Amino acid sequence: MRQAVRYSGAEHEPRASAAEVVSVATLPSGYEAFGQLEAACNAWKEGAPVDGRWLIDLDCNERRLRGALREKAAAVGGVLLVRERCGSGQRPEAGDAGERTGGGRLVCRARVARPDDAERGRQPLTGDPSAPRASALAAGPAEAAALDDPTGTMAWRIRVSYAGRSPAPAAPLVPVPADAVHEWPELPASHQAVGTVLASCDEGCTLNAMRASVRVVAGRLGAGDVAAVRCVPRGEGWSCAGRVLAPWANGG
Repeated sequence: MRQAVRYSGAEHEPRASAAEVVSVATLPSGYEAFGQLEAACNAWKEGAPVDGRWLIDLDCNERRLRGALREKAAAVGGVLLVRERCGSGQRPEAGDAGERTGGGRLVCRARVARPDDAERGRQPLTGDPSAPRASALAAGPAEAAALDDPTGTMAWRIRVSYAGRSPAPAAPLVPVPADAVHEWPELPASHQAVGTVLASCDEGCTLNAMRASVRVVAGRLGAGDVAAVRCVPRGEGWSCAGRVLAPWANGG
């Protein structure tokens, strides 16, 4: 299975969710660093074909990379990301789509830490280390975003293609956030279908993530609507298709 994050270090019993992992500039007293994390993507260049591209590369941004770091940090028993940094890489990795299309490479790195032996019984840090922890009665911003776009590290396992014309003829392209893309059960009279998104995952992806990936692709291409999204099991994975829409007023 394709991994989103490169990790080197020890692994411990998980004690926090990804949403509870906190980013700090320096390692605080009472905590130990035990591993190094790195996540990267090769950004899609506007106008390049979308043909069998990894979803993470089509929608390459710091939010996705930082989210992947938190998921991995939680999985290996961490509660802190130390000196989390993101920046442009020198060049796409050899053979990746970014190298073929001229897209830049984005890399995020951090160390992962947990309480040391003397502090092991204490709760993970909040944004303010001196503030008491409160039980959340509703999803926080990070958790709410994950519900709207539940691809997470699955974005490294989902391949996407698009066939059709641009749903946003205006230049420069203005992407639409995935949670703002409306999904219609069928083609409404107010819109026209301008193309089709195909998404596939061999294993390790949920149905929600697959449906979300169709909205992610549409939004990244500048569309605010999709219709008739259909998904079918394929071995241990999924295959999905959806129609990308544009209002009739936008041409056609």
